[in-house]
Amino acid sequence: MPWKASKCYRILSMILVYLSFGSTTAYASVEIHEVQVLNDASDQPVSLVIYGTDFGTVSAGGPGVGTPVVYIGTQVPALTIASDQSACIPSLNPPPLDQTGMDCVVTDLPYLIPNGDYLLWLEGEVPDASCDVNGKPTELTFIYSAGYNCANSTYYPYGDETKHECVDSGSMVEPVDFVLTGKDAPKFIMVPDSDISFGDSVTVMSTTVGANLSNNLDIEIRDGGSLIEFVSVHASCSSPLETGDYIGSLYLDKFVAVGSGSVRGHYDLTIGAIGPMGPEGDAGPQGDKGDKGDKGDQGDQGKIGVTGDTGAQGVQGKIGVTGDVGAQGDKGETGAQGVQGKIGLAGADGTDGAQGIQGDKGDKGDTGAQGVQGKIGLAGPAGADGVDGVDGEDGAEGPQGVQGKIGLTGPAGEPGVPGESDAGDALLCFSSTTSIGTQGKFVGLGTNSGNHADISIVIPFGARVSGFVAKASQGNSPRSGTAQLMRDVSAECADLMGRGDGSGGDIPSAVCSWPAEGAPNATCAAVLDVNDACRDLPALDSLSVHFNTENGSVEGGSACVTLEAYE
Repeated sequence: MPWKASKCYRILSMILVYLSFGSTTAYASVEIHEVQVLNDASDQPVSLVIYGTDFGTVSAGGPGVGTPVVYIGTQVPALTIASDQSACIPSLNPPPLDQTGMDCVVTDLPYLIPNGDYLLWLEGEVPDASCDVNGKPTELTFIYSAGYNCANSTYYPYGDETKHECVDSGSMVEPVDFVLTGKDAPKFIMVPDSDISFGDSVTVMSTTVGANLSNNLDIEIRDGGSLIEFVSVHASCSSPLETGDYIGSLYLDKFVAVGSGSVRGHYDLTIGAIGPMGPEGDAGPQGDKGDKGDKGDQGDQGKIGVTGDTGAQGVQGKIGVTGDVGAQGDKGETGAQGVQGKIGLAGADGTDGAQGIQGDKGDKGDTGAQGVQGKIGLAGPAGADGVDGVDGEDGAEGPQGVQGKIGLTGPAGEPGVPGESDAGDALLCFSSTTSIGTQGKFVGLGTNSGNHADISIVIPFGARVSGFVAKASQGNSPRSGTAQLMRDVSAECADLMGRGDGSGGDIPSAVCSWPAEGAPNATCAAVLDVNDACRDLPALDSLSVHFNTENGSVEGGSACVTLEAYE
């Protein structure tokens, strides 16, 4: 992990109070003289560089493996000795003091350690220790040993000379859990206490930092939930205890005590402290203005912010000047012939135009069929009187003749043969693509409605209905239903149909039903009874078809009606 000297060290040069609580013995004189706190790129403390004496051999590793053993505050287990010790090289990381004759070690710090004051303590290489030489222990480290049980204990068989105890309840296996028991269990800290394999170290210390261990250290070794060995160590030194002893499967690897045998150095460490700001110095002379630097690269575009609320409507501006008329667009294609509307009232006669030049007389054409007589339009206003011509000369007046008698009126001639009508048989079709359900809809002018009068198609000539066909667009869900041909209510049919309310008429026999099958389309047809008095339609009557389903809905419907012209 990249590191750099902490801001605290750069500002204060790590002026910290050194406290040493351990005493010096003939074995070693462990002392911590100075500490650097190294930060990562985000200024988070990540490691310590510790300078001092008699640290012994430096080897990387975690608690119980790396040496020397370093603790900080109440942090258990010990700190990890870093695998990268390059921060101890003066050329890479200049120390804050003369390094001559000093040892140096780099340790990792716990992740995200808070700022504050900590007691830092370091243990050098400890020679064989015991109750006889060092007094009561403050810390004991055991190794869980393969192939050992109570029968291999150093003090076996137990008698009056020892208060240590060992009871086997099964075979020794791995991994196991260590469980503190007995009345003094709350007074101990044991690390680790689970998933322990042969060869692993287990350290026991007091919950009070630096205090002697309580009398009875009782440990149960369990395989899952099963007890396989019980060990009781009398830590008051009333029974012999020294490094190298076996108590059951536990080998006493390290014995740490306060007093004559201590080889521990202490240091009062502050992380994250900033000293008081010194007095402001005098302002220096104004420096020369530097050259203008190159323009930096364009920064990345920021994210578009959230759209704000729409503001209030502004006051309408003045209407602008009308622009020039655009060029005439191309003429579109002629659309399909629309359905003929009802014939409107005749307009007033226009003023006669000027007499054009007489053209050459054309060939006589064939006589066309007699068209339907249109209604006579209203008389137009009288045209202006023409200019009087020049009076001719008076002719000679002849003699008065005798008035003759009025002759008798001749007999009336035979009626002429009626001309042919231009109204022949016709097919009238209409459709809708709008959904139709059980309430029903009238289909007519390209759509549908709930009212016959709004949607029906006008018939410009008298006609007789002979039959009709209908088709329902069912989509993927077949629905059954009926279709009925509708017409305007007439005086002739009102009583017959019992429909005198003006809501739209019908032709009773013109009804057909389609089945709920044949998707996506289903059809039906009806032929009118020749005796149906309501099938004759006068000119300007109108037609529609009423569709409805028995359940659900269809996507639309279409119909065609066969019409026959009549006199």
